[in-house]
Amino acid sequence: MRVSTFMQPADKVITCKQTDTIQTVMDLMLEHNIGAVVVPNAPGHPVGIITKTDLVQAYHDNLALDHKVQEIMRTGLEVCDENMNRDQAARVLERNKNHHAVVVDKNGEFKGLISSWDITVECARDDRAWPWNRQEGGKFERTDKKTATRTAATELATSPTTPVDETHISKNVKAKPQLGDSFRDYIDNLGLVDM
Repeated sequence: MRVSTFMQPADKVITCKQTDTIQTVMDLMLEHNIGAVVVPNAPGHPVGIITKTDLVQAYHDNLALDHKVQEIMRTGLEVCDENMNRDQAARVLERNKNHHAVVVDKNGEFKGLISSWDITVECARDDRAWPWNRQEGGKFERTDKKTATRTAATELATSPTTPVDETHISKNVKAKPQLGDSFRDYIDNLGLVDM
C-alpha cells in the first residue's frame, strides 16, 4: 500500500507555532490523543516536529512549561514520498529510529504525516485479510489455495492455544477421517477450501 492511502492528511495534522509553549504542545497531544505535533514556519511547510519523547527529554532537562517550542523541536525531519510503499516508509523510520515522518509529494509539498503506529495498523489489516494478499494498488489477490490450506492446517495443528470450533468442522466434513489418514489428508477432505 502506498503511504498516501494510510497517512494522516496534512489538513488533519495537528500543528503549533514555533513560539508556542511546551504546555501548549502537551495540551494539544492530550486533547487529540496523538504522539506528535508538526511545527510549520508557514502553512504547508513543516520545519520541525515535537514528539512525546521530546517532551520527556524537556522534563528530564527541567525545562519550564513556558519554554518555547523552537527550543526543543527536532528540525531534522524524516521525509517519505507519498508514493512510497509501506515497507519503504518503515525503512525510513527504522533508519534513524524515529516514529514519525512527514509525507511530501514529488514537488516537496507537505501532504501528511505517518507514524510507526500507522504502519502497524496497515500490517494488521493485511494480516486479517489472509489468505487474501493486498497488492500495491490496493486490490486483494488470493494466495495459492492448496498451499494456503496446508499452511493453515499446519499452523492449526502446531498451535497449542488455537481454539478449534468443532461444530463448524463437523458440519463441513465431506469424508470422515480413516485410520491411517494424515492430518493434511483430513484437512484436504474437509472441503472448506476448493482445491
